[in-house]
Amino acid sequence: MLKVLGKKWIVPSRGRRRAGVVEPASAGIRYGTTVRWCDRYADLWRIVSVNPVTGVTNALAGKREADSFILMGEDQGRPIRWRFDDIRPDSFVWRGEVQDSSGGWQLGAEFRLRRIV
Repeated sequence: MLKVLGKKWIVPSRGRRRAGVVEPASAGIRYGTTVRWCDRYADLWRIVSVNPVTGVTNALAGKREADSFILMGEDQGRPIRWRFDDIRPDSFVWRGEVQDSSGGWQLGAEFRLRRIV
């Protein structure tokens, strides 16, 4: 289950990790905090996302393209793309993609999020 708490991502929940259901070294661990800001001079949104469990930090930048919001960055020397699609007042779909050697995009993660207030 995915929980969105403020600007934090917690997948899987802390309870599942404590119960030993998921090992901390698992590739599926996505705990993190993201700082977002608008760079008005470059007309871009910029983000820095930090995952303290895996030690991964990503910096991406982008803007709206048609009905999506696209952020581009790099992870370990490989281009990455975060896509936000199906954006509605109470939900959206977030996809994390990595560029392969042929220039195509491979889906690495997909989350369907909805606001729970």
